[in-house]
Amino acid sequence: MLCAAHATGRMIGAARLAALIHVIAVLPPVPALAENPLQAPITYGLVLYGDPALRKDFDHLPYANPGAPKGGRLRLGQRGGFASLNPFNAR
Repeated sequence: MLCAAHATGRMIGAARLAALIHVIAVLPPVPALAENPLQAPITYGLVLYGDPALRKDFDHLPYANPGAPKGGRLRLGQRGGFASLNPFNAR
């Protein structure tokens, strides 16, 4: 006589076997659908439609100013809540 645990274990095993058979049946055709990489055209940019917006030999991005002044000071933000400026801060 089988108990419920053995029956459930067999059902899970059967489900895993069915899933494995499905994966084996579906995966082999996938590599056959892949394009040969040796026949792909060589390009310098990827776009979905039309031609790339920038030329192959562009020197700067459209929003960057190559003639901008050099040097200066960079100020970075710092994490914190300005606790010393808060009058309701419980210290």
